[in-house]
Amino acid sequence: MIIVRLTGGLGNQMFQYACGKNISLKKHTSLAVDITSYSWDTLRIYELDNFFAINCKIASTIDVENTKMKHRYSFFERIKRKLYGKPFPYYLHCNVKEQSNRYDSNIWKVNKNIILEGFWQSEKYFIDIKEQLLQDFTFKNSPNEYYNQIINQIQDVQTVSVHIRRGDYVHNSTTLAFHGICSLEYYNNAISYITHIVGNPSFIFISDDIEWCKQYFKNISNSIFIENNKGADYEDLRLMTLCKHNIIANSSFSWWGAWLNTNPNKIVIAPKQWFANQEMQAQTQDLIPESWIQM
Repeated sequence: MIIVRLTGGLGNQMFQYACGKNISLKKHTSLAVDITSYSWDTLRIYELDNFFAINCKIASTIDVENTKMKHRYSFFERIKRKLYGKPFPYYLHCNVKEQSNRYDSNIWKVNKNIILEGFWQSEKYFIDIKEQLLQDFTFKNSPNEYYNQIINQIQDVQTVSVHIRRGDYVHNSTTLAFHGICSLEYYNNAISYITHIVGNPSFIFISDDIEWCKQYFKNISNSIFIENNKGADYEDLRLMTLCKHNIIANSSFSWWGAWLNTNPNKIVIAPKQWFANQEMQAQTQDLIPESWIQM
């Protein structure tokens, strides 16, 4: 069994699930998610099953113990350790912990009974099962009345979602120092770029601070400002996936909104500066898909 320890919000949970799913398929074994972190993280909740058509097993204490008991080092690896006197590499342990934010190809060498810990924020961990993930991340519920009206309104329009993450990024000093926020210049440059390429675009502003957006983007023509108090977070995520193009924030939630967009001709613009923390920023080479434009 592959057990994925989930942490963080919906976007992080989707990365962790996607990586674990691919490993479980390649190892021909089952997948379960460990959600115990949400017993002490009072700011987040487990959301995957609430929003998506995923029938994912929740790992029990017994599942965790059985996975540890079933984990085995191969005979070849045990001989190598004896000959060279070196410890087993991290990816052969039962608890496989992510070493950095860079894509790590050693992940495919893991045992079929492991506990996976990390964020795994690169499509390289799951791009080969994209069609499977598009099914798994199918929204369980229909849009509410407010969002349904918006969706019907934009069906035949060259829509561009503009996701602006503020909230805790702005008001929590620790979060701000770690993540930082995308500048007004970034959004204006991205909007200008899209405007010169896409004919008559309509910009759909999605944010946890929509009043700020109205203040700073009120002069952008063909704009719709989504009132984010009209529904759950997944409504905003679904709306991003249904737009023709995406301008994203430095947010995993935003990243998935663009990745799940199935428009074959989509333009996705992402910020070059993903983290304010320079050590983390130096590890983002594998985060943004090659077809996306970084500004």
